[in-house]
Amino acid sequence: MTPENKNFEFPYNRQKLLDKIKENKDKHVAAYEEAWKGYLIEVAEQLEKIAKDARANLKTLNGKEWEVGDDKLHHEVKTHFAVNAQWPQSHADEYDRVIDMLDFTDIDEVVLTQQEFNQYVRDEWQWSRVFNETAGAYSAKFRSSNAL
Repeated sequence: MTPENKNFEFPYNRQKLLDKIKENKDKHVAAYEEAWKGYLIEVAEQLEKIAKDARANLKTLNGKEWEVGDDKLHHEVKTHFAVNAQWPQSHADEYDRVIDMLDFTDIDEVVLTQQEFNQYVRDEWQWSRVFNETAGAYSAKFRSSNAL
């Protein structure tokens, strides 16, 4: 069988595997925590802009005759009240599930498929790309705001 074959399986040392998964989880949690701080900075910045826009619109409306539902005036005064920020998601529970499974077995060697090896050893999960993009963007925001 070749490594490209999805049925490729090989035995791995349980303790080495357990140590690697715990290391990967620690990295994930650290990235998540930093990303969460960056996310909060992003939300605060957007809320500040919303408040600034609302104050400016209030000045525009001040002294004008208007009624609720006055579409002409509402088009003149444009304020959005939506925060556009996707929060980072932690996947620590997925690491914990595998760690628990390995902790509760008495065997010294664990057979993994190629997909399982990629997840547990190479830290390439189905959600990794989206998590890394989101966490990377927010982590950069956190680091740049702390550099000021």
